[in-house]
Amino acid sequence: MFKYEVIIWGVLSLVSINNGARILAYIPTASYSHQVVFRPLWRELSLRGHQVTLLTTDPINDPTLTNLTEINLNFTYTQMQEMILKLVKTNPILSIQLLSDSFIDNVDAQLQHPEVLKLIKEGSFDLVIAEQLTSIPFAFAKIFQCPSIAIASLAVVEPVYERFGVPTHPILYPNVILPFTKTTTLTERIVSVIFHYGLKLFARFDKIPKENRILKKNFGEDFPTTTELANNISLLLENTEPIFDKIRPRVPVVIPVGGIHRVPPKPLPKKLQTILDSATNGFIYFSLGSNVKSKDLPNTLRQAILETFAELPYTVLWKYELEHFPDKPKNVYVLKWVPQTDVLRHPNIKLFITQGGLQSMEEAIYAKVPMIGIPYIADQYRNVKQIIDNGIGLSLNHRTLNKEQFKKTINEVITNPIYRNTITRLSNLAEDQPMTSLERAVWWVEYVIRHKGTKHLRSPALDIPLYQYYLLDVISVLLIALGIIIPLPRISEMKQIILQKRTKSGKIITEVSNYENNKFDSELPAANLLKRGKGVTGYELRELPLVNNIKAAKLQNVKTLLETHFGQEWAQDDNLECLVFINDGARILGYIPTPSYSHQVVFQSLWRELSLRGHQVTLLTTDPINDSTLTNLTEINLNFTYNEVPKVFSKLIGSSVLKSMKIFSDASAHIIELQLQHHEVQKLLQEGSFDLLIAEQLSTVPFAFAKVFQCPSIAIASFPVIEPAYERYGVPTHPILYPNYALSFTKTNNLFERIISVIYNYVLKLFIHFYKIPQENLLIKKYFGDDFPTALELDSNISLLLENTEPVFDIIRPRVPVVVPIGGNHQVPPKFLPKELKTVLDSATNGFIYFSLGSNVKSKDLPDALRQAILETFAELPYTVLWKYELENLYGKPKNVFISKWVPQVDVLRHPNIKLFITQGGFLSMEEAISAKVPIIGIPFIADQWRNVQKVVELGFGLSLDRKNLNKAQLKKAIIEVVTNPIYQNTVTRLADLAKDQPMTSMDRAVWWIEYVIRHKGAKHLRSRDLDIPWYQYYLLDVTGVLLAVSGFTSVTETCSDGQLFIDFAGGKSFFFFLSNMDNHASTSYPSSDDVDVERSGGLP
Repeated sequence: MFKYEVIIWGVLSLVSINNGARILAYIPTASYSHQVVFRPLWRELSLRGHQVTLLTTDPINDPTLTNLTEINLNFTYTQMQEMILKLVKTNPILSIQLLSDSFIDNVDAQLQHPEVLKLIKEGSFDLVIAEQLTSIPFAFAKIFQCPSIAIASLAVVEPVYERFGVPTHPILYPNVILPFTKTTTLTERIVSVIFHYGLKLFARFDKIPKENRILKKNFGEDFPTTTELANNISLLLENTEPIFDKIRPRVPVVIPVGGIHRVPPKPLPKKLQTILDSATNGFIYFSLGSNVKSKDLPNTLRQAILETFAELPYTVLWKYELEHFPDKPKNVYVLKWVPQTDVLRHPNIKLFITQGGLQSMEEAIYAKVPMIGIPYIADQYRNVKQIIDNGIGLSLNHRTLNKEQFKKTINEVITNPIYRNTITRLSNLAEDQPMTSLERAVWWVEYVIRHKGTKHLRSPALDIPLYQYYLLDVISVLLIALGIIIPLPRISEMKQIILQKRTKSGKIITEVSNYENNKFDSELPAANLLKRGKGVTGYELRELPLVNNIKAAKLQNVKTLLETHFGQEWAQDDNLECLVFINDGARILGYIPTPSYSHQVVFQSLWRELSLRGHQVTLLTTDPINDSTLTNLTEINLNFTYNEVPKVFSKLIGSSVLKSMKIFSDASAHIIELQLQHHEVQKLLQEGSFDLLIAEQLSTVPFAFAKVFQCPSIAIASFPVIEPAYERYGVPTHPILYPNYALSFTKTNNLFERIISVIYNYVLKLFIHFYKIPQENLLIKKYFGDDFPTALELDSNISLLLENTEPVFDIIRPRVPVVVPIGGNHQVPPKFLPKELKTVLDSATNGFIYFSLGSNVKSKDLPDALRQAILETFAELPYTVLWKYELENLYGKPKNVFISKWVPQVDVLRHPNIKLFITQGGFLSMEEAISAKVPIIGIPFIADQWRNVQKVVELGFGLSLDRKNLNKAQLKKAIIEVVTNPIYQNTVTRLADLAKDQPMTSMDRAVWWIEYVIRHKGAKHLRSRDLDIPWYQYYLLDVTGVLLAVSGFTSVTETCSDGQLFIDFAGGKSFFFFLSNMDNHASTSYPSSDDVDVERSGGLP
């Protein structure tokens, strides 16, 4: 039932643009398979009231679509057919230049068409949607000054992915042109690496210059380059389906819309219906698609096919381009045109013999028909390899095909139920989505129209210089540092250098760089400070940076720098930022061990919703909901572990980075151990039975419950997880692009920040590997037995991560399908304010300011001087002030200030009279303020609050103040600035609108994915291949070793001819012999690359 509710909601949510947009769509490729895939999109957009002008080689010609205007460019089919004849005879890899030149020439010819020239002069559009094979069509977006969307009828090549910030890797994700989807052998890895970088060079030095010449020819010398046009594309709609395509990370603007071309069933032509209905033994459908022609098959091959068909007990329907077919067996029927989708849906079909076109493969999968693939050109080799990899069919090589082989293969696929069963399961998985591909495509098209582009979703990977991406500056600095300290000639001289004494060599350390304290203040989830008198949260920081109090000798010691937070002073946190673990299912176990309200409250709405939907939820929590109306919710109260929090923070005082990591890890393990000893938890372990576990990602120990109950598990996170946690799901990490969440900065703006980010990234990995994981393993063995799976094994079986992040105001980063952002999930419907509070806020005619430091930092513990400065500031303001204050009385409180020990924060922020929210910068507080469209002043104290407040400043909807030097004048100036300058209110309003503009609410998305895992008993089919590749392959060490070895005894000659690069290895076989014989992969057994005869030359016939 839920599936249909979501689909209905999705359809209704699409009705969001009242005035239709003017959309220009352009697919220049003269190929039916490229055109037909997006026809349902043009049809749907026009029916929704948009004025669509379509430049196409295959017009729809439907007079009922009154909003659709088509310009017929089918004259370019002549040129395309000539190219295809050459293409069939050319090796698919070496045919790249032929394809590229053909695409560019086609577009150039189409731009000269009279109707196109008229369109350029007189047209006006709000959006351009164009095929991605060449960037020239995106010139229309520049001409009409509108955003653009790229579309692709098949998976794009790696350089195109990189334009959108999608990570590429030649081993993990071989190019779509290659005949393999996985690099299972060394030869395949070598080929993939060479092809990967060769294609980049080809694009840069051949394709892009040619495109630029066409742009200048048609639009003038000053027209933007193809690279500039590509950089302004808002979105890529890609006809791929993760279920049977590669699982790979994608950024938010790369949208998979696999199966978008599927249409509702239609009745078959009467004669055809009769033939198929009377096929009592079933029938086989044979088609080589629209580009490869059956009529052009060699006589020997055609004869072998006919003889095979004649001996089969099945009817055969053959898509054949000629009326006359001599020697046709009685059981074979030929048709020049076949309604393929509806034929594949016929109940009597047994098998589809196909050339391996992507649309054909998709249609067969959705119709649950097993296949035999006979690839000929382009991506067909790869598609057919996918058929084999997925276990839904077999492959044949058209060059070596004979009757015996053909008949044996047909009988195998038809009679062995494994192929039909596998494709049925695959089809069911592909169908199980929260929105159809067409709904998703339309939603995103209208999203781009609404927001005039997607600049706010642009990946930071697109703006980082190469030297920073490859860490060259950081590595250089660290190597220089090591070069000065380590390889000195004599130990005695090293000692003199470290002690800042002059040496014989003249080397001396004269200065250690210093930096602002507030920039990195408490950026890590740890506390490290020097005691000097009792303070607000227990201690006060020294006035001077710690670096000034360290002797020069210690400044050169990496261990000392780590122990002193690189010389920074750090604030103390009185409260433990905790772990949260939750579980969920039909019988769902939720487990949040961390004694911290902010970790608990964020998922309370989820438990409530799941229980209301009929799931039996058992929740292990330190903060029970205690709602008697939730009859399906059982709670085990673990709040006794709150007693451990003060002990943890007493240890954190003066601790280093490494020691703080240890303290948190120890605290987490100790708290979980205490909870595992609880009598109700022990009883649950002995007597419980569950279908799903949901637990937070901060520790792996709670996922032992999934093994105990033999059920899938889902991880949840109340804020963005750290980088090693992302890597467990196959999410790419990078210390410069995506600084660790524990650091105080979201961008590495300078070299020092880059060095800090790199060091922290690898120190954290080492700590987890050598301390945290062994610690968790000891705890697991103690409570679950010596033979119990390890923490890493438990981790590898987690199906999904639900993460409380929102791409609009968090870092834009690539994600795999199993990492699902659910930012704002804790938002609840509005409730009535308490009567007295409502009266206060309603009577605030000049507006009011809400001031709260959250649940961990206590206002009552603020230093007297700081509290007095705040009170004096508030007294001079014309606004009412509501202050969340933990005591009944506040000495010196002005008349315009009202205090309350507890505040219904979400509803206060939604009050129409609010002007400003002064906050400590907690993640949930920031989310709630954005949702309520309230600007912020952030005063960070602990943990991630510095990073959150910096993000507020970067996004432009608030300011930041440093509590250590805060005074009345500074506070008042900041308040007046944010309240009176409309830029802050306007910015937060725009951010809120962007965050709310989603095809599903965060709650709907979270529940849908939870129920998805329950339905499919996990999500192994969505597992990233990054998780299974050895590290030496990931870093290309074997490929690099072979290429270096080859270069050691051969000479490499580079010859450029007609823009193609050939590499010949003197005295030996070229690796490109493998490329020229790549079609040998298309045998029934599909041999590995090592089995290919490299002596054999020649390409396809």
